Amino acid sequence: MAKNYEYYIPGFAKSAWQLVREDDIHPGLAMYRFFEKNKKDESLNRITKLVPDRTGLILAVRRQEDQLLSLKQKGYEVLKWTQTSDTRLVCGLGIPSLAENGLLMDRVWGFPYIPGSALKGIAQDQALMELTGDYCDGNKRRDAKRLSKNFIACFGAQGAEHGHRLDIYWEALKGQVIFMNAFMDPNTGKPFEIDVVNQHYRDYYLKKGTQPPADYLSPNPNFFIVLKDNIKFHFAVAARNVNLNIKDKEGESLEIDCEAKSLCYLVANWLQTAAIGIGIGGKTRVGYGYFKDDINYVDLNGGDCS
Repeated sequence: MAKNYEYYIPGFAKSAWQLVREDDIHPGLAMYRFFEKNKKDESLNRITKLVPDRTGLILAVRRQEDQLLSLKQKGYEVLKWTQTSDTRLVCGLGIPSLAENGLLMDRVWGFPYIPGSALKGIAQDQALMELTGDYCDGNKRRDAKRLSKNFIACFGAQGAEHGHRLDIYWEALKGQVIFMNAFMDPNTGKPFEIDVVNQHYRDYYLKKGTQPPADYLSPNPNFFIVLKDNIKFHFAVAARNVNLNIKDKEGESLEIDCEAKSLCYLVANWLQTAAIGIGIGGKTRVGYGYFKDDINYVDLNGGDCS
């Protein structure tokens, strides 16, 4: 029994892990439960050879479609499409792990996915850029959140931003659009790759500037797991009709009347445009998380995920 990873793996699981550690195992367990920190390179390479359970992905995509059909029966309009990643993608870098960096995976099946909360966030960013023409202008952004009928219908009436006070007529409202988790296509092969961040001036950062960032300092490469490019994902949104009245900042009535179908296509366009131009997940400023303009809408009445 090897002792160099004995401390990190529970005693009752050591024998089982030794039997399966080179086989096609659960990627989530390999990443978060049985990662051999003292053999980081070997552990990362092992993950890149793994294929997420295809049965789990089929069930996830089918469940997504079943949820859409159920919502449709309850009066929602629904929309589903596929879109393919153009660059590497990583969601969940901040999740604690012995690998030092995390990757968001389904706990049961071990496949990576994109959470609906992240999709809602970038769709909102795209909406604010289009509605204001200048995302960095705080006043324009706050006015769009407060007065844009489409924005309020999709994302709700939101609380105050930092350093800003709400007017006396503001009323909290829930958005009427649902953003579902995005799942990889079940036919995806091996999705994992290793990338590296090479910190050249480690002592400079650790010692908070007291050590100069000189060329004689040794680089400190940090390897981590990401998703490859060219992976097809299944996206989905649902919306309800919106018909309500709110008061603007002067107390005047502001009627919000939006059809669910138009809201679905509106947020889908925001999300698709953001995926192409802003990126999804972490490290988007250095080229991660961008998608191709290959949008294909799915017919829920005739789709087959198998």
